[in-house]
Amino acid sequence: MIEKIRTNSGIEVIFDRLESISTCSVGVFVKTGSRDESDTEEGISHVLEHMIF
Repeated sequence: MIEKIRTNSGIEVIFDRLESISTCSVGVFVKTGSRDESDTEEGISHVLEHMIF
């Protein structure tokens, strides 16, 4: 069963438990990117991508 919660900080967390699987996978989706950067922020999305992954 898929469950969705929102933390106090506004982060939306969606998870699904599969009883037959003994591993865990995590996906991070950010609703912003380089198209939202100003001229002074140019490249920060790419830097953060490398810091996270």
